[in-house]
Amino acid sequence: MSTPEIDEEGAQKIVDFADSLGYDAHPVDPAYYYIRYMDRGTVETLLSLMRAGLESKALEFLDPLRIGGQSMIDDMEDWLEQAADVTYD
Repeated sequence: MSTPEIDEEGAQKIVDFADSLGYDAHPVDPAYYYIRYMDRGTVETLLSLMRAGLESKALEFLDPLRIGGQSMIDDMEDWLEQAADVTYD
């Protein structure tokens, strides 16, 4: 949930409530984290572009960017795998 206008105390109340429901919630500071809600098609497109970028070897000499890109690819693949299991009635 992205609510950049909420203060730290309010965010902690939401996290505490989510924790009470069994979720593993953590507040993050929007000044440091970009939270973006993307639909499946957007994730698939971004994933394809990131894979192509890594396969092109253009980032070969920039190891931290390559590692970060691969980490994002792994996260997106995991999300897509889990999203495939979700059905709506």
